[in-house]
Amino acid sequence: MRKRSNERLSQALEKLRRKDYVSAPELFLEIFDGVDGQIAACLGWLFQRRECEGRDIERSLEYYRIAAADVSSYANLSLADYLVAQDRIDEAIAHYSKAAADGSAKAAFKSYGLLRRCA
Repeated sequence: MRKRSNERLSQALEKLRRKDYVSAPELFLEIFDGVDGQIAACLGWLFQRRECEGRDIERSLEYYRIAAADVSSYANLSLADYLVAQDRIDEAIAHYSKAAADGSAKAAFKSYGLLRRCA
């Protein structure tokens, strides 16, 4: 069973690499277990894309939240960017800080910029 999951994940990642924004979300949704941060980050990214037929920003945010809980610096950075756009600065700083702690220099820079702006 694990082998089948790995094969499906490889297929989904290949669809993503080829920019197949119709089939890739379907495959990722099929294998998503509700907690896997890597798959959740991919789904978050896909559902934010204009090219994705099922584009849904709220759904994208939910997947990024799942990925962020699994300590994904990319997901924390992306979620923080959305929160800044919604003027939810305190929440954004918290997610930038998590991403920075995971090694994201970009997140550290953005967090610093927000903190300076708010001071």
